[in-house]
Amino acid sequence: MEKLGLKFDDVDVKSIKETGDIESYCQGKTETEVLNIARYVTDCKNAVANIKAKEKEVETLTAVVDQMKTLKGAGEASEVDVIDSELSLLKSNIELEVYYYDMNVAYYSIVGE
Repeated sequence: MEKLGLKFDDVDVKSIKETGDIESYCQGKTETEVLNIARYVTDCKNAVANIKAKEKEVETLTAVVDQMKTLKGAGEASEVDVIDSELSLLKSNIELEVYYYDMNVAYYSIVGE
């Protein structure tokens, strides 16, 4: 990337990328480009919706992990229960990262079109 002079210093992967209407990107584009842009805008909006939902899920699962640790301390839950809740949280965090990736790919595909 350095050889090509590409820098991504200004890219904040974790910020939500909002897109406008499809029509605002389609002026002066061919029919094929318009179809691609429509797909990218839809993909970006879907990813943003998924991110918002997944963030709530991560928040809930974080509380579940804390609760399981407390229950384990009180003798009401096993180590397996704690590990299971932690694995669920990790899986959800991975899915969240995938949604951020999808959003950024779609957004920068629109910008680059």
